[in-house]
Amino acid sequence: MKTRYILLVLLSPLVIVSQKHPDKYKSKGGVVYSVGDTITLNSPSLPDRYASVMKGRGISLVILTDKDSEKLIIRKIVNTPLYGSEYGRLICKDFSGGTYTVFYEAAEATCEISPCIEDVVILQEPREIPENFKPFSFQGLGWGSNANEIENTIKGLSYLNEKYTKNDKIVGINALLVVRLEDNHISYMGYVFNEKHSNDNLYVEDYLTIKKLLVQKYGKPKKDENYWRDDLYKNKYDKWGFAISIGDMVMESKWELPDTDIMLKLSGDNYKVSHILRYDAYPKHTAVNNKKEDLGKL
Repeated sequence: MKTRYILLVLLSPLVIVSQKHPDKYKSKGGVVYSVGDTITLNSPSLPDRYASVMKGRGISLVILTDKDSEKLIIRKIVNTPLYGSEYGRLICKDFSGGTYTVFYEAAEATCEISPCIEDVVILQEPREIPENFKPFSFQGLGWGSNANEIENTIKGLSYLNEKYTKNDKIVGINALLVVRLEDNHISYMGYVFNEKHSNDNLYVEDYLTIKKLLVQKYGKPKKDENYWRDDLYKNKYDKWGFAISIGDMVMESKWELPDTDIMLKLSGDNYKVSHILRYDAYPKHTAVNNKKEDLGKL
């Protein structure tokens, strides 16, 4: 009798935390997803990987660098937070049994799945416009800039698959400048920092350096979070870089301007670190030297 009582105590939390997942869900973009539906996986939105689609599920997510399969079958729809993400996600399988996690609203916005932002309207409330507001500008480019304006404004760009890229440096940190086009207008802009360090904590220092510059230019971030999957190294700052490299920690800061979302993110997996700075138009379908010099690049 005593043994049965212990088993009930151990098993009861499993019942408490279990949740019912919907069989059907409508995204903010108006797309209806149903369990059993097939979605199309497009090309990555970042130069080296997908931003909104990952291999695996739950706490076992792995960065996806290229598509292994073009068609994914929805097995589950989940709308609870994961690592601070505001997006719901689809748990999918490919035809060979591989598991994928698709953050569907982000994937729609980046066109990593179809339908994407070109096919749907995302309804977002306009933000308050201050009296002295100046439209967002990134190295002389605005959200309405087209291919000709990009090429005339930033010299030395390479072009491939609707992306302009250029090797650059921000306060001595190596970075790849990325400008993505959709319908001959800018979709998003930003940097993939590709500085290599033998000491993983130097990636944290790079992140904090860029964040300090962004705060100097745009003010305090709207969100500034460190997310922990496993907090083993939470109180050991000298191990934060290692924790990030194995996927146990994510550092993320977000700014909200009247016409632009800015995200700085440091994450990792499988002993590889990803450090990105990304600018997106708000709403999503808006028409479509020294430290001072570096500030001009941000």
